[in-house]
Formats: sequence, C-alpha cells, structure tokens
Amino acid sequence: MSPTPSLFPSQPPEDDFNSRRATSMSPMPLLVTSTFFSSIESVPSTSASVAVNDIRQPAPPLETHQSAQASPSIIPVHVPIYDRGKPRRVWPQGMYTVDMVVGFQQMDIPKFRNYGQEQLFRLIFGDTPFVKATYHENCKAWRETPLTILEAHKQSGRTQDGLWSNCLAARRIALGLESKKHSRRK
Repeated sequence: MSPTPSLFPSQPPEDDFNSRRATSMSPMPLLVTSTFFSSIESVPSTSASVAVNDIRQPAPPLETHQSAQASPSIIPVHVPIYDRGKPRRVWPQGMYTVDMVVGFQQMDIPKFRNYGQEQLFRLIFGDTPFVKATYHENCKAWRETPLTILEAHKQSGRTQDGLWSNCLAARRIALGLESKKHSRRK
C-alpha cells in the first residue's frame, strides 16, 4: 500500500513555521504558486476546493483575535469643535443625546476602570477639557432621566431635537424641576 500523496508540495528550508506566521500576520495575502495548483489538481475536487479556500484566507493575527475577545474597544464619540475664543461654548454644549449616552455607557464599563476617569473621558470625548463637576452633573442627569425621554431624544439622532440640551430640558419638565434659564426680572 502506497502512502497518501501530500496535498502540499515540499517546502524550501527557508519556508518554516516562523516565516509562515510572519506572512500570515502581514496584510498581504499568501501567494499561491502555479506548482501548488498543479500539485493539488490530482487530489479529488472536494478536498482541493477546501484546501484552496483554507490557504487563500490567512488567519487573523493571534494577538488581535484574543484581545478582541478579552476586552471591549473604546469608541470615540462625535464632539463638536469648540472655539476657544467663546468660553461659553464648551462641553457638553452642542452634543447630541445619542453621543452622550454612548459616552456615559462606556465610562461605566468595568473593564475600562484601569484608565483614570480623566484619561478615559479624553479617549471617549476627544480633546475636550475634563471638568469633573460638569461631567458628574451630566452623568447624574443621564442616569436620572426617564427612559422614554432618553430614547425619544436618542432616536432623533443628530438633529435639533436630538441635542443633549433639549433632552435635559425635557427631563427638567418631566421631573418638575426649574429651568436652567434664569429670569432677569426683579
């Protein structure tokens, strides 16, 4: 009885495990030579198609695959560009509810606790200066906002109705709180 023919042609000595691993980690796909195709033509068609499909798609790098499963990724949110010449236009002015919710949810993820609060804030909200009192005031408002109001403003997306300030105004009305706009009458 003769040994089963190998699906793969003999490899040159420089084509060892380490060089294959380095190739599989590169963004370039593996090159399949014509001698390889001629060597697998003698194999039954079902086996050949499986072998060719497996070879043409290099596996993702091991480190990326494991790290994706190990911890979630931080997703930066859309933050408007603030003019430093207008000090009243600062975070969260001009922010949308959908972005604020995504940001606050990420700030609460236990796996991100290895970051400091200010560092995590900057990773999520960009180069926005971190003002602890402002952050906590808005985070508290997010937690205490009735879900129906929050969802309605999230569904509005990045429109006028979806602005975080409009969500906070609706929250104040729903909870019977005073308006943030102060009356100038005396």
